[in-house]
Amino acid sequence: RQMCIRDRFLPVWYEKTLVEWKLREKGGGLVKIHPADSDLLNRCTRDSQNRLLTPSGETQLTTTANHYGYALVEDTPQKCVISMTGSQLKHSRYFNTLIQGTKMDGEKGSFTPPSYSHWYTIKTQTESNDRGSWYSYQITQYEQLKDAELFAEAKDFSAFCAGGGMEQLANKTESAGQIEDNSKENLY
Repeated sequence: RQMCIRDRFLPVWYEKTLVEWKLREKGGGLVKIHPADSDLLNRCTRDSQNRLLTPSGETQLTTTANHYGYALVEDTPQKCVISMTGSQLKHSRYFNTLIQGTKMDGEKGSFTPPSYSHWYTIKTQTESNDRGSWYSYQITQYEQLKDAELFAEAKDFSAFCAGGGMEQLANKTESAGQIEDNSKENLY
């Protein structure tokens, strides 16, 4: 069976970033998130594995497309982010094309509504090439959002993101220190 997951997603904001990772052979791990227009990108080189290495040679950059919005979880909208990298970037571009291609008729004629005007269905599908197979996204427009209260909330969430809200949250997390690992504690 090709389709595995079905979900509804209401997009409110899109942001492209460059994520800097410590190389796996050097221990791996997140180093820093850079804006998409960072000059660091121009100073990187490709290695034999086609990774984009930073000038130090200790880290790599990964282009990441972040789609902020609401996922429908048990019929309740929950804020979330869908991050796409590598082979998923073409699906992110397609998603943005779907959103921008949506037209509605208004008093002054046809217009492009905000991204949060419509729900989208996100499914998984299998893709493959000569290097292997993997799961990817299949995205289609589902229906127009009919909930005025959620529309207003999505509009506020979009404005929060547009005003740099997600960056402010990331900076608070960095300054707060690492998250404590309680996974080995007995919870019962």
